[in-house]
Amino acid sequence: MEFISSPESPVVQKRSATPLVHAQFQTKRPKFSFTGADLRNLDNAMNQYVRNLELHLSDTESVSRSDVISLLQQVAVTLTRLQPSNTLLEDRWRNLSTRMIDTLAAPDVEALKDIIFHCVEKGSWERLARHPCLLKDLPPAPRKYQHELMDVVSQEQATEKSWYREFVGDAATELWKHIVKFSNSPKPYARFCAIVQSSGMGKSRLVDELSKTTLVIPINLRERGTAGFPPADDQVRDYLSEIAPAQDLYFRHCAFLAALFSQTAETVAEDAFQRALEGHDMRRVASAFRARMSDGMTFRSHGPFREAFYQRVIADAKKIYLNIEAGTNELYDLGRAFERLRTILQNRPELGSSILEARPPKARSDSGAPLVVLAYDEAHSLFNLKDNSPSRSIVELRHALRSLAQKPLFSLFLSTSSEITRSTKPRDHDASLRIVIGDFMSVPTFTLTGFDQLARVIDNSTPRCLRDISTFDWISHLGRPMFGSRYDSGNGEIKDDISHFAKSKLLLSDGIPTKFSPSQQLACLSQRIPIEFQSTTHVSQEQEKEQVEGHLRVCLGIGTAWEPTITTNPSEPLLSEAAYLAMGFQEFDAPNALKGLLDFSINKGDRGETLTLLLITLARDAAVRAANDRIFSVVQLITHLFRLSEEMKEDEAERVLNCPTLLDFMRSSPSIGSERSSNPHTFRETFTKCLCYFNHFVKPHQHCIINRKYLAALYHRGAAVLCTNNREAVDIVVPFLHDATLDTPIESARFGAILCQVKNDQRYGNKPNLDLFEVMDPYEINLFDEGDEPIPIIRIVFALAATTPSLQVIEPEVVASPVLDNAVPFVAYDIWCAGISPSVFRPIDDRQQNVWAALLQASYGWRTLYQGQNEREAESRMSMNPGMAEDDGHWSKWMRFT
Repeated sequence: MEFISSPESPVVQKRSATPLVHAQFQTKRPKFSFTGADLRNLDNAMNQYVRNLELHLSDTESVSRSDVISLLQQVAVTLTRLQPSNTLLEDRWRNLSTRMIDTLAAPDVEALKDIIFHCVEKGSWERLARHPCLLKDLPPAPRKYQHELMDVVSQEQATEKSWYREFVGDAATELWKHIVKFSNSPKPYARFCAIVQSSGMGKSRLVDELSKTTLVIPINLRERGTAGFPPADDQVRDYLSEIAPAQDLYFRHCAFLAALFSQTAETVAEDAFQRALEGHDMRRVASAFRARMSDGMTFRSHGPFREAFYQRVIADAKKIYLNIEAGTNELYDLGRAFERLRTILQNRPELGSSILEARPPKARSDSGAPLVVLAYDEAHSLFNLKDNSPSRSIVELRHALRSLAQKPLFSLFLSTSSEITRSTKPRDHDASLRIVIGDFMSVPTFTLTGFDQLARVIDNSTPRCLRDISTFDWISHLGRPMFGSRYDSGNGEIKDDISHFAKSKLLLSDGIPTKFSPSQQLACLSQRIPIEFQSTTHVSQEQEKEQVEGHLRVCLGIGTAWEPTITTNPSEPLLSEAAYLAMGFQEFDAPNALKGLLDFSINKGDRGETLTLLLITLARDAAVRAANDRIFSVVQLITHLFRLSEEMKEDEAERVLNCPTLLDFMRSSPSIGSERSSNPHTFRETFTKCLCYFNHFVKPHQHCIINRKYLAALYHRGAAVLCTNNREAVDIVVPFLHDATLDTPIESARFGAILCQVKNDQRYGNKPNLDLFEVMDPYEINLFDEGDEPIPIIRIVFALAATTPSLQVIEPEVVASPVLDNAVPFVAYDIWCAGISPSVFRPIDDRQQNVWAALLQASYGWRTLYQGQNEREAESRMSMNPGMAEDDGHWSKWMRFT
């Protein structure tokens, strides 16, 4: 088994007390020597800039993240021009780099939105010019590790080879069905849609597969200086991203489209396409065009044909644009340009329907289906943050495309950003108003790019073993196809490095940052434990979008203006392994990271289950490091979760009630079911050979998933379970393989589990409540099916709100439990754990006890509704909602209890 060594344990990082400016911006307020003339010139330049962009802001909520970044950058550029000799101002511009942008957290953006709206409304930009974020030094460059130092050629070759492997899955067929459905709808839909999904999910490859059977004209707009595959069409991106007023941008797109259709027509009119055209074989035409456009493509550049093709397109577009400006716009008639291409493709105009017979399998052959598809890959680059204009550019592009709505043309916009779906012209600036008020409706965003396409299917008739499922070869093929295809296409070095490659993708960083940004912390934690966003808050929505755009969160569906976007972190064991690697560095402070997230943006849980998941996760990580393996025993997990008495100082042990020694703990007998054996085994004897394998938790929608049939399946993914909401009996299930070795077949009948119930109610203290164990009957909760031979289980109750820490193994004689033929039908070892203290939990550092206490308080989600500056304010707020909790504030105005 391969083991990834761990760096030092985390250290404590102090939280800032400043609520309005994120820690990265906490510098002294700068004292600039701006003259009155400087500020007047700044106001004039920025106000003219806003007018050129036709930026209309109705309120703070209408300010987007891209507006924040772009206007910050424009202020810096303008000031640098006003004072060219001021090296401080030059540094300010340099500081607003991509790395600086990446570290802008959601609270920073929200604070800046208010400032920007004020600046636009008042026409005064001094407040933004003096903001401390413009002075903050660049985040230090990440430290380089093996992945970043690896042979670049090997990495590029692996990427190229993975692109050309056989496409797997039905996503291309589903995309074509999606296109045809809305092209043929009796309702008037705009003939374009977005494909939105996080990186590595196969968006580009999906469209490339479609291009084998449908004529697709590919355009890659990847930003200059960013790595990725396929490479960018630099000439096109630069042309479409130039700064210009809205009308000029519209003309520019019209000119580009006219030139694009003309050059495509000239290409397919060549002799190489004639036989296919004469036979009306559009599959062959599409395949031949794809071959020409992809011929000679490498990681760094496209082949000679595509380079020359777009060079001619841009040259023609510039000529057409000049004619438009001069008022002689015959050459920019888009309909005429497209009709020429259509005539060549159909060979004769009257054969328009016959060309649609050759389509992807199972797709509709309908006369309303598109003949040509435009594919704008990396379309979010039309929101380029460096020069502002593309915030209008994509709007004007779609405006131009709507003029072709009656043609057999469809356009796709591929992006990791859901912002691409909202790029429509504002009502009061779109003369046609079509896309907004009903002449045309937006086609729903396509997100179904697929998942687990490369997974090895598990057949119960030939069970796998732990030795199989704990390798990189196995886990890299579960989840998005990027990792599995790279693993299969790479050399030994690439294969060995796959988890570090996944880490760089997860963090959006080539190395380990000297300080993890909030978005990076969230990315790591959400790969380990289920994190649900509060989609009703704007800050949470922004964070959720940021996680999809930059940190591999999966988008299940893009909502309309009235519906939420649905995202999730599905079970991807390789990304969970990558998160484990990142969390092992001393720069990552897991409890403080979770506390920061719980403060404002994510679902906190109702009973303290989120912090319990973190405790178990950290105990798992410690057990993995100690075992030098991803596989570890139940005994190792438990001893890394709980702190036993011999590990404590004398005065500390006295503060913990009933804390057993390690020896006593390991010698303990079953709490229930010992009568099933004349010689019951001790805890150590029972669980030393019970093997755990998990690096993340999933939260199923149905409680039935905790049945052993499903737990055994999830075990293959390295997943434990957080139970669905509103289940009283059990909250967390950690499965284990009983009496096993690395070669033991993984069969459901061999599985036991650690069943956990979490309580943050102060009614549960140091004295064990045996009823809580009784309801965790493995047959009643459907862990075991009726008639199953029982495997020993562990039942733990976490009474987190107890004021005095306590750790107790329940003695057999005190357990009350139903009997079956004078003997309970299962064996269980029961543990009562009270309090949230370093005296009980090994993962809790003494210096961070207050952080964990705050995490517990955060689990009382409803209490945050009544927080005030002081106790009187809190009670006043409680009095406005009487009878809702036992606190006096809910009762004192109207009730006296005797």
